[in-house]
Amino acid sequence: SQNARDIPWKLASSRQVEKGPEMTALTPLEIALAYFAAWNAHDVDQIASLFGDSGTFWDNQMPEPRPMRELKPGFIGLMALTKNLTFDVGGTFEAGDGRVVVEWIMKGEKGDGSSFAIPGIDVFEIEDATITAARAYMNPTALS
Repeated sequence: SQNARDIPWKLASSRQVEKGPEMTALTPLEIALAYFAAWNAHDVDQIASLFGDSGTFWDNQMPEPRPMRELKPGFIGLMALTKNLTFDVGGTFEAGDGRVVVEWIMKGEKGDGSSFAIPGIDVFEIEDATITAARAYMNPTALS
């Protein structure tokens, strides 16, 4: 099991990580893990920056994908409504063509103090160290 905290979220803002004397672009898996690290840091600007200008997000409660820049207020609202919101990253799979699948458990506390743990997966499409599309699948009834 990999932990999103293993990849410093600030790495993604520079789009590169130093490896010896040369600079190497982050791998698609590192970009995906940086996304969860940014969620765990409650840094919506960093989350959005991983998507660039045209990246889209969709979850199974949305009728269609939307540009990430339009979703920032909703993500800020989710973080405000829940305490200690974190994603524990489980298994990962790289398809080799910029697609990455990440299993996770979203944990936190609702406004009434009760805790929740929602398992889910995200499927990322990543090109040139930028998330071009993210699709999240989960059962959100635990937040009801």
